[in-house]
Amino acid sequence: MLGRVAGQMLTVGLVLFVLSRYHSPQLAGAATFLLLFPGLLLSPIAGVLLDRYGRTRLITVDYIVVAIALFSMAGLSAGHRLPPSLLLGICAVASLTGPLSAAGVRSLFPSVVAGSVALLPGLHDRARRQAHMLPNYSIGWLPELLKYAGWHAESLPGRPVVMRNGDATVEPFVEVNRLSRGEVDTPAWQQSCSDLGIRDVPLVPA
Repeated sequence: MLGRVAGQMLTVGLVLFVLSRYHSPQLAGAATFLLLFPGLLLSPIAGVLLDRYGRTRLITVDYIVVAIALFSMAGLSAGHRLPPSLLLGICAVASLTGPLSAAGVRSLFPSVVAGSVALLPGLHDRARRQAHMLPNYSIGWLPELLKYAGWHAESLPGRPVVMRNGDATVEPFVEVNRLSRGEVDTPAWQQSCSDLGIRDVPLVPA
């Protein structure tokens, strides 16, 4: 999350840096364009690389490249050795690895959810083996489990999704978010599973 916020602030920081250093809106626009556009062209390739070599490793590569680029800008600018052409070149190089972290960080969330499923008590071995299928469920894995346990979904426009079983209700997406943020420990979550009646219910129906 911090990485995504930093990535979004990078563009704003670059514009402010160029304006304060060169006093040229045209150069600020060109630098921002080169920081973004080359990476967009390489986005399809980035997806293939992430699948083949692993997200965490390539996200780290992008962060290292961006850090080197920023420190280079800062050091050269402090020494008054950063002409506009070199600035634009550094921005273009830093852009090339940008899609690695942009796409990689977004795809990490299903892995967090998949790890949370391992805490569910009493899941059949088949369900545990198929936890890798969670990217297809995204955050909808808990409503899926509740549905097979006899719960029914209710929702109104602009309101959170509510699952009901008799007089009992639960907001499944709220519970998933609390679990992914680490706000629920394992014993409390296991007790919640028992209360919801989802013990021994497989993630994927037989």
